[in-house]
Amino acid sequence: MWVAPELALRAARFVAAHAADLPALVGALSRRTGIPTVVVAALLLVASLRVVKKTARFLVEVGVAVVLVLIAAQMGWVRF
Repeated sequence: MWVAPELALRAARFVAAHAADLPALVGALSRRTGIPTVVVAALLLVASLRVVKKTARFLVEVGVAVVLVLIAAQMGWVRF
């Protein structure tokens, strides 16, 4: 039996239960894992910055693709 999906579901439920208040979430994660609060906060900050960076990069790529398709449609290369 593969444990990863069950563990991910448990983690998602834990975060959802504490997501209303970020300081409470960091404190709860710290108490649950035994990792100091400052380390948990730093890990969450780094993870969120990486997610924002990847999301922004993806949005730029989608925007460029949409512009290129619209230009191709205006030139008659693509028809919808």
